Amino acid sequence: MTASNEDVYSEDDGLCVTEDGFDDYCVGFGLLYNRFHNAGSSIHLIAPALIINCVAIPGMVLNAFVIYTTYKSSKLRSTANYLLAFTCFLEILHLSNNLVWLSVAISGLNLIRYSTLVMWEIVAMFGVNCSIAALTVTSVDRFLSVFLPVIPTCGNINDLTAIGDANPYYFYNVLYSNVINFACYGAICVRIATSKTLSGMHSRVCKSLAVIMIVVFGGYLIDTFNGMVIMEHWVDPDTDDLIIWYWINWSLLPIDIAAASCGPILYFTSTDYRRAFKQQFNRIFNKEVASEARHATHQSSVLFTSRQVSIK
Repeated sequence: MTASNEDVYSEDDGLCVTEDGFDDYCVGFGLLYNRFHNAGSSIHLIAPALIINCVAIPGMVLNAFVIYTTYKSSKLRSTANYLLAFTCFLEILHLSNNLVWLSVAISGLNLIRYSTLVMWEIVAMFGVNCSIAALTVTSVDRFLSVFLPVIPTCGNINDLTAIGDANPYYFYNVLYSNVINFACYGAICVRIATSKTLSGMHSRVCKSLAVIMIVVFGGYLIDTFNGMVIMEHWVDPDTDDLIIWYWINWSLLPIDIAAASCGPILYFTSTDYRRAFKQQFNRIFNKEVASEARHATHQSSVLFTSRQVSIK
């Protein structure tokens, strides 16, 4: 049995109405809407919602447990473990839409506007779509680990610096990236030296960036030398683990210094940056000094007033 648009919705409902009339997609559910909308709780809607939630709620708990276990277990540190934990998180968002369904069914609303549904379930919609993408990424990760095992699959970025086959890949990545940097800055320096039309600003910026690049590359080079030469050929494998741990952390110090050196390098090599730094420092400290002065003046005035009152 079918129903006309007028039988399905009234204009007062304000639902599924467009400038051209009624939305055809909504009309397809018109009879169901007319029968159950605001009609009170119905077993026909509550029962399916309960059955689905009997699966969804335990699923959300189990997915949360997977995330918790991945976080707590030191053995679950591969890319696949992390991707699966992330997928579980997205699936929790996905399954949360069933709670909305159950709440609406129990409340007696039963069916709601599509716009309201989107607002209530936007997080769940995000989760279901992203979970599909996460599963795809996880499958690609596993495919690469099986068919291209030469690609490092240690699971942690810091594992790339470990002794073993992965270390050369780390070194080459750093090397190639910095070769590109050297080539770019070298071309810029040649261009600046041979051109009379470029402003001095280009020269100052190039000098600052070149110094930063050299410092950063030097930090990574020292760390790579420590991993590929010292740790692999000079450090006895039977050495106390604590000593090796401290040595590794000490070798990472140049990288940290390089990462923290951008500000000082820009201050000492760039006139523009040095001027800007000083302006900001003056603004910050002048505000503090002015604030302290106002506070001291206020305290003095309060003290003076209180003394006058006591004398009177």
